[in-house]
Amino acid sequence: MQKVKVIRWQRTGKPTLGLLEKELQAEGFDPNLFTSNPGDVYPDHSHAYDEVRVMVKGRMKFIVGEEKYVLNPGDRIEFLKGTVHSAEVDGEQMAVMLVASKK
Repeated sequence: MQKVKVIRWQRTGKPTLGLLEKELQAEGFDPNLFTSNPGDVYPDHSHAYDEVRVMVKGRMKFIVGEEKYVLNPGDRIEFLKGTVHSAEVDGEQMAVMLVASKK
């Protein structure tokens, strides 16, 4: 089973906070807004639950083992519980994302 799944934004138009939030809620999630400043780095960690993150604004780089995933607005990344990953803001713009889980 794949520990990480990335879904790229491929629709026309820019993703909005309201649209992304409604889509997560329709899947049964209760998303929270999370912001990170340029230069923010989050070292290796994992969660005791599956986690979903959807970029709203800016860019984030997630690292799982040797794999690197850069998310742009509208892109979604899913981590299975226990997946060790790190993250950092990619660029000079604040990163804004929705974070959700089903604990």
